[in-house]
Amino acid sequence: MFNEIVEVTGDGTNEVPALHEADIGFAISIAGTNDVEESIDITVLDDKFSIIANVASWGRSVCINIQKFVHFQLTISLAL
Repeated sequence: MFNEIVEVTGDGTNEVPALHEADIGFAISIAGTNDVEESIDITVLDDKFSIIANVASWGRSVCINIQKFVHFQLTISLAL
């Protein structure tokens, strides 16, 4: 409805439903339960919460670079 992306961070069993429903699920540390491991998208191996901003920044950079590469490849393919 609002076209928003939802990110949830957790490491315990009580966060599993929210991690499962979120667009991106982060688990902090490898000390989480097995239920959490099945519901998350990204595991952050550092216990610092501030590292999530760095992970999101790197993810955005990778996504932008992939878009640029696909655009370049399509341009070259159409030009030939």
